[in-house]
Amino acid sequence: MHLHNPFQITFYKVNIKNWIYKKSRLFDLVNWDDKDCWTDSHFSDFYRLGTDYRRPIVEILKEEFDHLGKNLNLPLVMKSLWAQRYLSSHFMQPHNHGPTGLSFVLYADFDSTHPPTTFYSPFPCPMRGDVIEYKPDVKEGDILFFPSMLLHFCEPNNSRFQRTIFSGNIIVN
Repeated sequence: MHLHNPFQITFYKVNIKNWIYKKSRLFDLVNWDDKDCWTDSHFSDFYRLGTDYRRPIVEILKEEFDHLGKNLNLPLVMKSLWAQRYLSSHFMQPHNHGPTGLSFVLYADFDSTHPPTTFYSPFPCPMRGDVIEYKPDVKEGDILFFPSMLLHFCEPNNSRFQRTIFSGNIIVN
């Protein structure tokens, strides 16, 4: 008997080198006090016009993005980027990023009390028919790259500590 697994979904996890130094540089790029970016469920500058710090982020994380590009043997182009922060009880509803290529979550303020992103398989379990969930093993300073079309969400933050991420979409040329 030969095992065939044609419908595999691949995630890539990269740990950021010199994380403490890079973290402070990343956080300085965002106006965390912008009241227009706060909702009842979280902070997000996703819809903030004029917010574009893709170039500085790519420069700060050049080593990590280059590492992924070399492993994929493809050039990567940052299409969009935003920051999100979740205080106690804040969450993000299920969503996907469309058919853009790859997306990522950089876990910037994250500890063992925070839930990781939950991902849903685009197809049910072939043996039982139920929904397949994936909760990656991540820690602060990790970037998780995943197919943009995957449905995912963030459970409510039940910690007393804020949970901060940077997220974005990458076009694979």
